[in-house]
Amino acid sequence: KLKNKVVLPNPLTFEPIDNEEYESLFYKRKNILTCGRVSDWRIKGFDNLIRSFSIIANKYPDWDLDIAGAGEEDDFNYIKLLARQLGIEERVHLLGFRKDVKELMKSHSIYVLSSRHEGLPMSLTEAMANGMACVAFDCISGPNEIIVDSIDGVLVKNQNTDKLAESISMLIENKELRYQLGHNAIVNIQRFGIKRIIDKWETLFEEILNKQK
Repeated sequence: KLKNKVVLPNPLTFEPIDNEEYESLFYKRKNILTCGRVSDWRIKGFDNLIRSFSIIANKYPDWDLDIAGAGEEDDFNYIKLLARQLGIEERVHLLGFRKDVKELMKSHSIYVLSSRHEGLPMSLTEAMANGMACVAFDCISGPNEIIVDSIDGVLVKNQNTDKLAESISMLIENKELRYQLGHNAIVNIQRFGIKRIIDKWETLFEEILNKQK
């Protein structure tokens, strides 16, 4: 609604890992990770993520889903109940609040963002900075500003649980694709680096000051 507006993204909070670290981590990684407050499970779409995982869980018995985030007991209980009802209670792990998110990302292979809506999801940029193969629902805003589909991540029709399950399955089965997406993510996500975002702010301030003259 504003005539004069500029949208600037938040900068990365994690420095992207280098190629040497990516190579050393890649073959040690496994499992699926998502991050977010469990009390916000409706916004974060954790219910649909669990439904998607339940579709393919039996096909990949050595892959689990980990959810990192704080929340109220009732919300944890709901997520546990849903996993139990879908027969995957032993495969879905609620990690609670974690201070070691960066290390968690380095130890997991696939990151899933299942949100119903977002702003600019920093957890997705952080996962890409750590070379994770990322898949996200193409919700109203956010993921499609970060992921270049099939280049540095995978975008899925918003809240289509079957398609999300298919995409996760594709990444589990295709090690080469996981590798390429993670590698490209490290390179492409650097456009959100602190220096580049600071440069955008400085350019904006210069333009504003020049208009005042």
